[in-house]
Amino acid sequence: MALDIDEIRNKYNAGEYTYRVDIPKKVKPDHVFDEELSVRRNRELAMEHNDNVDQMHRDRNRIQGELNERLTTDVVDYIKAYYDLSERQARILENFVYQHYHSSMCDYFGYIDTFADLAFQLMPPITTKEDIND
Repeated sequence: MALDIDEIRNKYNAGEYTYRVDIPKKVKPDHVFDEELSVRRNRELAMEHNDNVDQMHRDRNRIQGELNERLTTDVVDYIKAYYDLSERQARILENFVYQHYHSSMCDYFGYIDTFADLAFQLMPPITTKEDIND
C-alpha cells in the first residue's frame, strides 16, 4: 500500500529524502599540510585532497538524486493509489506541481492533493488494461 501524503510529508520533514554530509572545502594548490614535508609532497596532498572533495560532491549529488527519485516515486504511488490515476497521469501531475510549487515544499505537498483531486474529477475512471498503461 502506498504511503499517504501526510506520511510522505513527515518523512520529508524528518530528512529522510535529504542526504546531509559535511564536505570539506578545497585547498589552494600551494597549501601547506605539514611544514616538515617537501613542497612537492604538500602539492600532491593538496591535489589528493581536492580530488577527494570533488568525489564527495559527485557522491552527494548521486545519492541526493536517488533520494529525489524516491520522493517522486512515493508521491506518484500515492496519487495512483488514492486518486485512481495512471502512472503517466500521476507523473505528469507530480511534475507539474513540483515545477510550480517546489520552492515551498509545504505548498508542494498541499497542491498535490488539490491538483490530484481536480484530475480525478476530470478524468474518467481507469477501466481497462490500456487505461492503466496509458
